[in-house]
Amino acid sequence: MSTTHTPGPWKAHFEEAYFVTGPDLGRVAMMMNLKGAHGLGGRRSGAESAANCRLIAAAPDLLAACINARDMLATDRQAFVDCNRVPDSLTADAVAHGLVWVEEDTWIAAEDAEPLRDYDRALALIDAALAKAGGAAA
Repeated sequence: MSTTHTPGPWKAHFEEAYFVTGPDLGRVAMMMNLKGAHGLGGRRSGAESAANCRLIAAAPDLLAACINARDMLATDRQAFVDCNRVPDSLTADAVAHGLVWVEEDTWIAAEDAEPLRDYDRALALIDAALAKAGGAAA
């Protein structure tokens, strides 16, 4: 994923308005407690605004951690498949023995299918978050 955002580190500041600065001290984000469209009900508490500010300030670090975790998880998933592959499985034999198809010429035992789905679900969540960070529709 190529990034076009202000590089980190970002830092949260809590003054009259809460804001986040980049390494050059230029403002990256700013939060204010403004009156909401529906009266004061749309107003955030100071604690909530501060928490939002800290979360935004952590965004570059979270993005880097997410990319790293995705790479490690994908590598671990492939190692799991490689270690649990049932060799020399023909389709007819594999189905008859209750094996689960993973990818071309790759079958695993049925009891290994759920952990593999766990890997796939985790990777899908990370991919969705990275896509959203890259500007894809939420």
